[in-house]
Order: sequence, then C-alpha cells, then structure tokens
Amino acid sequence: MSGFEIAGVVLGAFPILCGTAKNLGTMFKKTKWWWQFETSFENFVSTIATQEIAYIQVLERLLGPLDVTEAEYDSLLRDPKSNLWHESHIQEELRQCLPHSKYTWFMWNLSDLNTAIEELQKLLPIDK
Repeated sequence: MSGFEIAGVVLGAFPILCGTAKNLGTMFKKTKWWWQFETSFENFVSTIATQEIAYIQVLERLLGPLDVTEAEYDSLLRDPKSNLWHESHIQEELRQCLPHSKYTWFMWNLSDLNTAIEELQKLLPIDK
C-alpha cells in the first residue's frame, strides 16, 4: 500500500471514528447517569439502614426501664404491629420515662417518621 493509499484509508477512518466517538459519548453519558443514580441510590439505602439502627437504639433506651417480660420487650422491639404498644400499662410506663414535653416531641417525631415510611412504601415496589 502506497503512502497515498494509506492517507485515503486514514481519511476514510476519520468519519467512522468521529461517528463512533459520538455514539460512545452518548453511551458514556448514559453510563455516567446510571453511575450517578446507582451511587445516589446506594447512599439512600445506606441512610435508611443508618436511620433504622438509630431508631432501634432509641427504642432500646426507651424500652429498657419498662417493667415487662423479655418476650414483651422483644415483641415491642421487633414487631411494629404488636398489640402491646396499645396496652395502657405500657403507654403509662413510656410516659413515665419521658417528661410531658419530651413525650409530646417524641410522639410528633414518631408520627412524622411513620408518615415518611408510608410514603416511601408507596414509591417502592413492596409486596403488601
């Protein structure tokens, strides 16, 4: 192949190279978007896990002084639908653990947290 033939091949390769680069650019933009989404989503999941741990620690501190059996303690800590949460003696003991102003604040925050979790459950494909 002479020098001019090589020049022609190279010249013909430029449009192919440019077209491929544009396609790769589009693909990399999508890849970049996916990477950003995946990173954000992983951060979101990590934040949820951290909040769950913090919430369990708060419950453990709150439930620790209660005069309940180990089975009742475990039920309160692990079963969000436990009927024990509605028992008057449990509610009274919880009120004793928290002064009125802190009890009101705690219940407001608990309500806000419950609302946020319900909204997240609506957004996510969770079997109900």
